[in-house]
Amino acid sequence: GLEKMLDKSSINTDSTGSDDNDNHDMCNNNNENSTTTVQSKDTKNNNSTESKIKSQKKQLTAAVIGLIRNLCGNDEIKTTLCLGSAPATNNESTSGSLPSALPSILKAMHEYKNNATIQEHGCGSLAAMALRKPSNAARIVHDNGASAILTAMKLFPNNVLVQRQGALAIRNIVSRLVANTSSFESERITT
Repeated sequence: GLEKMLDKSSINTDSTGSDDNDNHDMCNNNNENSTTTVQSKDTKNNNSTESKIKSQKKQLTAAVIGLIRNLCGNDEIKTTLCLGSAPATNNESTSGSLPSALPSILKAMHEYKNNATIQEHGCGSLAAMALRKPSNAARIVHDNGASAILTAMKLFPNNVLVQRQGALAIRNIVSRLVANTSSFESERITT
């Protein structure tokens, strides 16, 4: 349509040339409207794409924290996930050190405060990490995990799953720290 209008504007002229100017102005107006329409569609597509990416990121975050929660069923793995691991020595077959997953869990709980699934898995991961592991419980408290648990429980007072996992996390943290006060004081928490 735009090409035809451009062709007509160059053909349709009278002796004064006024039709040419009128057609030229009309083409400019149509070009502006066309550009605005294209920009509007692009904006809608970008917003839709951004929304889709945010949704997928949220789902992926929930799945990863759920996986961490399940991996914390193993005592050795949960300690590595909570505290990280030290760099390997020359005698060990693995190289490098692994960072703690705890800061990532707490960051996700903070970023997605309004997502019950992430809060449930976050509290469940913290509960599993603290179970039978005083050093993990101390690290969770040190990194403000208790605050994240309480925030989740406050934001979802009627969500049984969040409340249950939050209560388990608090119980596991408190029971490990109170029962092991002497060992807690002798252990050094590395940051």
